[in-house]
Amino acid sequence: IFFFIEAHRNLPGKFRSGSLRRKKRDGRDLRRREKSGRSERGGKIGQIGGNGRLTKPKKRNKRRQCGAFAVREAARKVVAIEDLTDFSRVTFNCGLIRGGSSVNTIPAHCEVDICIRFHSNQERDQALGKARAICERVETPGTHCTLGPLMGFPAMEKTPKTDALVSLYQDASEALGMGRPGTASTAGCSDSAFTTSMGIPTLCAVGVLGQGQHSPDEHAFADSLLPQAKRLAAAILALPDDF
Repeated sequence: IFFFIEAHRNLPGKFRSGSLRRKKRDGRDLRRREKSGRSERGGKIGQIGGNGRLTKPKKRNKRRQCGAFAVREAARKVVAIEDLTDFSRVTFNCGLIRGGSSVNTIPAHCEVDICIRFHSNQERDQALGKARAICERVETPGTHCTLGPLMGFPAMEKTPKTDALVSLYQDASEALGMGRPGTASTAGCSDSAFTTSMGIPTLCAVGVLGQGQHSPDEHAFADSLLPQAKRLAAAILALPDDF
């Protein structure tokens, strides 16, 4: 899922990023005066990190407290959301952040992608409720947050016949003289979650063996393909018609 924060525009006391423009007349660089009519006698020098350039900040940087900082509001929400993590059950990861328009302007928008991992669909619903409550809580005046739709996979939950299917697969493997394979629960996502959500008992990861999933070192063991195929075929043939 993701949340999007945007600063309200044209509110009293707020000003648009880039509202101060420079006009060139007769080859000169003229700046707008303040409404008071005062002329500029000096200014701060601002440094932009990363590229070594020095630039003079916009004239109204002294009134930057009037701006609505979307990135600051997003930062507070990122910390609050990731603090919800319980490594034994549900994890939250704000792994992708996009926002602002330039390093020396008040950020008017910020978008954060959130990855939530859970063991059950009930935990998913509870996690979404907690994330939604954080998004609805505004800590930076002049901003609002929108929580995007959930995209991804449901939890791969056990069905009443899951254990029976595991035993059938293990028996088929043992009948081939290949031992009884064990079972495991992982934090990965799988299309099998869609069949289990329909109440259909499903086993995942019965194909080729490998290591390093989703990493630069990911690889498969080619010599495991035939034994795995034999196990699967034997289990399918042993499956009762009324299972």
